[in-house]
Amino acid sequence: MPQQPPVQGTMTLKESLEVVARLGEGYILEGAGDELTANELLKWLGSFQPQSLPMPVQLVLPDGHNAGVINEIGPQGEVRADVPLYRIEPRILRMPHAESAWQMQADA
Repeated sequence: MPQQPPVQGTMTLKESLEVVARLGEGYILEGAGDELTANELLKWLGSFQPQSLPMPVQLVLPDGHNAGVINEIGPQGEVRADVPLYRIEPRILRMPHAESAWQMQADA
């Protein structure tokens, strides 16, 4: 039976982003068509939507098999939407010059 990702419980959006930021730069948050690191999102929200930072959310951390999520929660602790506020995905880092190395091999 597959293991479920760990649910961190109820916290504010700010606290959840701080937890994700402590995971390191290896994760991005996807939401509303944007991809940002937790630190980038914290900075943006602090500047442009500070009223959203105390919003209660549920944090589900990613594991080796599943993306994590940040869900908005209601006053009774229920998840408020079918779609999470943010998905927490592993960041895919590109090796420098990977395309040129691939092209050189194809040209040979």
